[in-house]
Amino acid sequence: MHPKVAGKGGSDHVWHTPQTDTAEHTFYVLDLYNTILLSPNHVHDIPEWVLVKLRAGEWHLLMDCFEEYDLYRLESYSVSNRPPKEHMVVDTPLGRIVNFVQYYDIPQEHVHYASPFLYDDLMLSELAKLGVSVNINFHFRDAFLSLYSRNTIDVPQSSNEKLLYAALNAGDPKAPKVEMIYRLWKNDLLDDGLISLSNFKRYLPTKCEREFRELLPIRSDFVNKHWWISPDDRQQSELEEMQSVKIYISTETLAPFNYCFITEKTYRAIAYKKPFVIVGNRNSLKKLKDLGFQTFDKWWSEEYDTLEWSERIDWTIDFLKWIKQNNPAFDGIQQVTEYNYNHMMNTNWDQMFKTSLINAKKVDKSV
Repeated sequence: MHPKVAGKGGSDHVWHTPQTDTAEHTFYVLDLYNTILLSPNHVHDIPEWVLVKLRAGEWHLLMDCFEEYDLYRLESYSVSNRPPKEHMVVDTPLGRIVNFVQYYDIPQEHVHYASPFLYDDLMLSELAKLGVSVNINFHFRDAFLSLYSRNTIDVPQSSNEKLLYAALNAGDPKAPKVEMIYRLWKNDLLDDGLISLSNFKRYLPTKCEREFRELLPIRSDFVNKHWWISPDDRQQSELEEMQSVKIYISTETLAPFNYCFITEKTYRAIAYKKPFVIVGNRNSLKKLKDLGFQTFDKWWSEEYDTLEWSERIDWTIDFLKWIKQNNPAFDGIQQVTEYNYNHMMNTNWDQMFKTSLINAKKVDKSV
């Protein structure tokens, strides 16, 4: 029976089969969703024979965090009465990792943490100013980016854009999704786009009129089928839909809470050669640029990338109304969508992760 790791969004398990990279380094892997919940109480069944190997350095421990969280939480140090080192171990996600490996007596240099976060060097240098340092190895790994780079069909540039935009939201709708579709409705833009939204469950906005709630669900048959499920059929179906829209609106689920987590909602646009706007975390466009992608500042202002998600919705509504009124051609924008597509498909994102593990370095940010 696999021991469980409690985490946001469900539970995952420890991989009892060790993972070996191309240089014959062997890693015992913990799948994580929310690092702040990491403690020995949540993972209590690591076999003693595995711990012997981890402590001796025969194997290394790899913590693979699927989602991106603020691991460092730098702002919390300024309000703590504890010394920085003590405060880190007690109150921060990074401290939870340190405490966890100390509990199991695993040397930090044998520990690896992989996530979609790009800026570990910057955060570690800020911690060093506070007298806090760690010897854990940090790596970039984005499961969604790897997933969407495995395209198996030919994607032409769009030639039949009948609709203004697409805003597709599956699953349990959270605040950014609901607010985005609600504002589209308030501004008479629903009929101009390809939209989906489920009925409310956990998120129930009090300000939404009854007339709006009675519209739901919108496209109840839409499901967020990731590319690992019947990829060829799914990609062909999605391609036909995405070819019909001019702009893709990516409404990231964790916009109010996460650090800068980019998911399939954005990568879908790149995979289908669509220009996009992101209603998500601040500096989402900056992160994409740091990953080597291009954005669309030649055709519209991207000042919204510095705004919080609610203000991004305001900006996006105004932007769509402007497009509807002026019908701009966006000449040359296909050069960017083609470049982004090729960059996604021709970069071996998985190999970058393995290389970073082998060399105990982070991935080159200039890719």
